[in-house]
Amino acid sequence: MRGKKSVLVAYGLPLVWEPLCWLAGLRPWRGRGPIRRLLVIALDNPGDVLLMTPCLTALRERFPSAAITMLVGEWARDLAAAHPAVSAVIVYNAPWFSAEVAPRPPRPDPPRRAFLRCLWRLWRGRFDAAIELRGEAAHLVLAYLSGVPRRVGYALSSLTWMEPDSAARLLTHRVPFAWHRWRAWHRVDYCLEAVAALDARPRDPSLVITIPLSAEQTILQFLASHGVDAHTMLVAVQPGAGRVRKRWPVSAFAEVLNAVVERWGGRVVVVGSAAEAALADDLAARLTRPPIVAVGRTTWLETAALIRRCRLVLCNDSAITHLASAVKTPAVVVSRAPANFYAPYRTEGMAVTRELPCLNVGSYDGCACPFPEYRCLQAVTPAEVLAAAERLLGRAAGAPAAVA
Repeated sequence: MRGKKSVLVAYGLPLVWEPLCWLAGLRPWRGRGPIRRLLVIALDNPGDVLLMTPCLTALRERFPSAAITMLVGEWARDLAAAHPAVSAVIVYNAPWFSAEVAPRPPRPDPPRRAFLRCLWRLWRGRFDAAIELRGEAAHLVLAYLSGVPRRVGYALSSLTWMEPDSAARLLTHRVPFAWHRWRAWHRVDYCLEAVAALDARPRDPSLVITIPLSAEQTILQFLASHGVDAHTMLVAVQPGAGRVRKRWPVSAFAEVLNAVVERWGGRVVVVGSAAEAALADDLAARLTRPPIVAVGRTTWLETAALIRRCRLVLCNDSAITHLASAVKTPAVVVSRAPANFYAPYRTEGMAVTRELPCLNVGSYDGCACPFPEYRCLQAVTPAEVLAAAERLLGRAAGAPAAVA
């Protein structure tokens, strides 16, 4: 039955649905008109949305008069809206992501109703092109059903009833994945390869986030309430991550932080979401000097302002890594292999990992770990992370602390 459905999606639906969408919506046949309205599908985790910001820069430079709309989950609304290239944001809490990255809302819409509402908003947007940077089949179906005449992206992940090759037929511009280069890639390179199909290449591929003055003032008041002035060195740490298997032990973070504070002084600031409060309490109990706990007390933009004030960030592979890259704060990331894929990008920093024989070279992000935890991450020692942290602090030893 699965094979029959795949054939239907691959060959049957385009013959019926797509022409109806174009004719009813007065779409140009197969996207032959100019691109005035662009849709960027970014229903991913907040960190992945940050990694797409160089693509937004590229699209704005390539299509300076186009209106760029981002389709994001509620958890990434502020990050998307903070990019100067974004004209509008459509929110859709995709059920295939919402369970991982955000607490369930008190009265969630039924999945079908939420999907149809999203589809209606996309239909009304009358977009000339849609770009999907993850390769998720569910996103390709959404773009296809909304009648967008140009659909650009990868086709890597499948639905239970659709093979990736069948999903690829929902694209008008399929971007082939460079399997031979993935070990040298960063996730940003992977995203930029897709927008290059529209001849969009940024002059500066740095991550972008615009921090409003209100967020900076909130952080200044927050730090002042804890006795922090412009000369206090701050080290930010996030002991949590979106998934439990991506978390380095709290005891290991505490060992590194105690050594850093003993040698370099300063204060530790614990950041993260409200769901990580228990981890923050555990970490605070292990530190020799009580930290400043900002867990669950700041928005994404306020967290970015706080990290910009810090001299160093220690974290797992999470959105905090990419916030640090966006505000140019050095970071040490304890990561799964291959470390380069989610390492700090275009800023001082490094990812620490161990490449073990179980590394799966057939997964688009470099790893489809069969174990309940990432063993390459758990094999990292506090001594390795401490050495990386002291190397970065030593490079900035003569520089004054950044002031928000």
